[in-house]
Formats: sequence, C-alpha cells, structure tokens
Amino acid sequence: MHILYILLLSLLVPSHQLDDIVEHEFHLSKSMLKYSDSENAIQISLHLFIDDFELALAEKGVDSLHLCTTMEKKNADEYIERYLTEKLQISINDSILQLNYLGKEISDDLAGVWVYLEAENVENPSSLEVTNRLLTEMFEDQRNLMNVSANNKEDYLMFTAEDNTKIVTWE
Repeated sequence: MHILYILLLSLLVPSHQLDDIVEHEFHLSKSMLKYSDSENAIQISLHLFIDDFELALAEKGVDSLHLCTTMEKKNADEYIERYLTEKLQISINDSILQLNYLGKEISDDLAGVWVYLEAENVENPSSLEVTNRLLTEMFEDQRNLMNVSANNKEDYLMFTAEDNTKIVTWE
C-alpha cells in the first residue's frame, strides 16, 4: 500500500515537492565485513539509502548523479569511491587497508544501493579497527550497523557521529 501511495504522489505532486513528503523516518546504513580465508581478502558490502547518499554527495558538490538509473552520470563511480575512501577507514593488525571499489547495484526494494569493496592480500587478521563516518555529516540520527566476521567469530558494531571508531580483536 505504501508503494502505491508513493506512485500516486509521484504523478500528482511535482518532483521537487515529493522529497518533502516521502521521507524515511530513520537514517541507517548496514554493512557486512567478512574476512575470506581462502582469498586472503576483506570483502565489504554496504547498503545505503540512495536519497541520503545522493544528498551527501551533493553536499560535496556532486549534484544529480541519478544513481542506479538510466540517467546515471558516467563518472558516478568515481564520486562514490572518493566519498567512501574519505568516510570509511579499516585497519588490520595496525595496518591501514587500501579498499578497492568493485561496483554497486540497486537493492531489491529500489530505495537503496549496495556498494562492494575489497582489500586483497590480508593474512591472519588478529585485530580490526574500523572508522565509519558514512552519512553522519548529514543526519544527527544516522546509525551505521556493521556485521563483522573473521576467524570463525562474528561481531556487530554500531557507529554514530560521536562514536565512529571501533576495535575488534580475535585471539
């Protein structure tokens, strides 16, 4: 029913006014960070609301990317990678990782985007430090939830603007 309401509104209300009507009530990103023993790699999947992500990129001077649409700007991936490099830092065993941007795809609900990152040549992680400041500059209530799995252990981390760095150790 909610989707039908949004579709009807999009036909009746000019698009610049629709943003004020159809807002989601919370600001949350979710991500999964997994250490792959077989590939010696850290693999990260990030889920962000497209509207929030585009708003953050617009604040950086990048307007109208139209992410995951046929009108997407050709250099959208470059801007995404630059933003993620600035807002997400990961260290393994006290060494900062170089995260490689692999790509993105729209989520099943069409409201979000999945972004994929990877760091190669990572061996025997015993400690992990994550700084996650995704979208915290935009929304006071932004929460970034991360599921971390490595060495047959799993942890859940919650990041906020005030509490944006977490350390996990594995023995």
